[in-house]
Amino acid sequence: MRSRSAGHCECQEGVNGEGTNRPSLQGICREGISEVNNTMLAVLCAIGSLATLVAGLTGYAQAFGFGSVILIVLLSFMGLRAPGRPGRRVYGHLIAFGAIFIGLLALAFHLHDPTGPLRTFGGFPVGTAVLVYGISSIGLTMGVVYALIFDRKVLPVEKQREFLDRFAPKQG
Repeated sequence: MRSRSAGHCECQEGVNGEGTNRPSLQGICREGISEVNNTMLAVLCAIGSLATLVAGLTGYAQAFGFGSVILIVLLSFMGLRAPGRPGRRVYGHLIAFGAIFIGLLALAFHLHDPTGPLRTFGGFPVGTAVLVYGISSIGLTMGVVYALIFDRKVLPVEKQREFLDRFAPKQG
């Protein structure tokens, strides 16, 4: 069986040692499958974005909030699917982030009662306090962690140099 390079992937040609020009089923490129999965994620994100936008414009605040969080998680999955990216552990953390975020958002909606007696926590009405102290700290934590791991996990120094060499304007 021969192999040929198609872009960045290796495809197997031939069946039972016979040379043919057709890729065998075992030789389907993983990157090709990944592209299909990313396309599906992109379609899901586009549909989700439209549904979330409609929910927000028609006054369904809870659907808008939950849809926004789901979109953040889906877009993060799409960004993490590139070759050489983190493994299942990171996906688990991302799902946990989404679940906690949606749970806090549901709690904020549940505690929001503009007609009832004013209950405060930390100087805010309790529903708002969940947003200020709970949800904003999640976003802040993710931003800080991303900044701390960027040079090691997201764009290592070698890849930064390669990127700059490839795309920086040529001087001279």
